[in-house]
Amino acid sequence: MIHFFSMLLILLCSSSALAARAGTVDVEGTELYQFADKKSVVLIKLHKGTRLTASNVATLGFHKVRLQSTLVGWVSEKALVLQPVIFSTGPLNSEKAPSGVVESPELPPPTAP
Repeated sequence: MIHFFSMLLILLCSSSALAARAGTVDVEGTELYQFADKKSVVLIKLHKGTRLTASNVATLGFHKVRLQSTLVGWVSEKALVLQPVIFSTGPLNSEKAPSGVVESPELPPPTAP
């Protein structure tokens, strides 16, 4: 039974680590590092306004990012502007939601005890 709850906890926690969001570089000359450490190799320097996809959660003050060129590295969280995280509990209903808006499904009314 403990094994089941351990696996459930791992699955719930790991799903947020897989999520990503859009962002842009906010500081000219931002360094893209090989690892989440300022002492690691600098892969390239990024221009302000560079678009990228970033991890939802920072690690040691860095977000793991993927550039449109598919280059992957780590950028200081202080140098990024990230789009808000949008959580959804169900599929989009394209007839109700405008493009880019995530809707939650309607919940049934509460029942009396």
